[in-house]
Amino acid sequence: MSRLYRKLKSPLHVFVEVTGNCNLGCKHCYNSWRDLGVQQTCSSAEHMSEALANRIMDELIASEVLSVCLTGGEPLTNYRVVKLLLKRCKEVSIKVSMNSNVTLLTNERLFELKELGLTRIFTSLLGSCPEIHDTITGVVGSHKLTIAGIERCLKLFVGISANMVVSRLNFTDIQQTAQLFASIGCEGMHIDFASRPINCSNFSALDLTREEKVKVLGMLEVINRQYGLKTWNTARVPLCLIPEIATSPEYFSSGCSAGIGVAVIGANGVIRACAMEQANSTKSLSDFSLVDLWENFNDRRTDACVPTECRDCKLLYKCGGGCHYAGYIATGKKDGCDPLMRKENAERAFEMIVARQKNVRRSISGCTTVTFGDFSVRDEEFGAVVWQDNSNSRQLVNIEARTFLRNIVPGKTYLFGTNISEDYKEFLTDLVIGGFATVSNTN
Repeated sequence: MSRLYRKLKSPLHVFVEVTGNCNLGCKHCYNSWRDLGVQQTCSSAEHMSEALANRIMDELIASEVLSVCLTGGEPLTNYRVVKLLLKRCKEVSIKVSMNSNVTLLTNERLFELKELGLTRIFTSLLGSCPEIHDTITGVVGSHKLTIAGIERCLKLFVGISANMVVSRLNFTDIQQTAQLFASIGCEGMHIDFASRPINCSNFSALDLTREEKVKVLGMLEVINRQYGLKTWNTARVPLCLIPEIATSPEYFSSGCSAGIGVAVIGANGVIRACAMEQANSTKSLSDFSLVDLWENFNDRRTDACVPTECRDCKLLYKCGGGCHYAGYIATGKKDGCDPLMRKENAERAFEMIVARQKNVRRSISGCTTVTFGDFSVRDEEFGAVVWQDNSNSRQLVNIEARTFLRNIVPGKTYLFGTNISEDYKEFLTDLVIGGFATVSNTN
């Protein structure tokens, strides 16, 4: 095995599953397939205890985790632990978001969560009408409640990001759902695919074909232009797919962060790399440190999980070979090939990515203003890592760049003169492409 990514001292971002319990029964949800070979209800699943939540917080603080997403199940079914974690995160300035179906979100709760430091809620709207959404969730009235929850967040100025999990049940409703997103007042629309849970042997009623997934991803650019929505795919797709579906690579995220910069902690304290996967160990944070358990994912930082077909690709360090879980589900091997991969497109995809880099670099000339977004910086042995939790973007930087970024105020605009060095142009280009900054030329 050869090392592919630098090892970070601990995760940058952690998903904390405060419960496996949920008040909905979404047909595609991996949690309902977690333990048995048949889909189960999540209405009586395990809650995280307050004692374990406090223990987990001790570890998150000690290992310098930068951001947390509270998830489940539906985290609001374990509201006391949600409040406990938010309060402790606020005390040490850890940024917190939450995955929620928002059907249990009241004005009173939203005010309280906002006061406790919740920065953003991620939710799912699964169709443009109750007939589609409610069929998928299995709960009549959930479509209306979800829209009400989104509108409540918008009204009270709590960040809300809406996602559409696309399956065979709503595949033909994407355009209409995008129109609904825009009419509600959402700034963006994220798209993910329903993926076969690891214990499910037959997902054919929901799973899309490769051709259908390509068609869905091709709609991101169209939706962005037609409705003005910021569009993003939350699924980590191979970058060699780009020439089939877009005129620009900006709509597509780089390689998966699972086990590289991100980890998931279950309601029982067991850690895993990816929410979809089974844990590769039964060791819990009840008895072990997060730094020690982080060692379980060393193979993610090597080429051990990279398909053979991808190992000589120019895109490898940005792409990582696509979605490792998708490759495993398709082949049964940890280095299995993501079914969306098309190696023959890799050279063209590389050219598109380089062209975008050159365009950004050209914009950083003359008198350039740079506005830095919200980001965090954490020291590492090699320098530092820059992290943006809203987009799960990370950038590794050296000691000189770390010193520069420590003096930057997120959200502030800076003017760079005409004598920007080539090294700084390259550095700023990486930050812009990574989503950490935006540039405009004042000439």
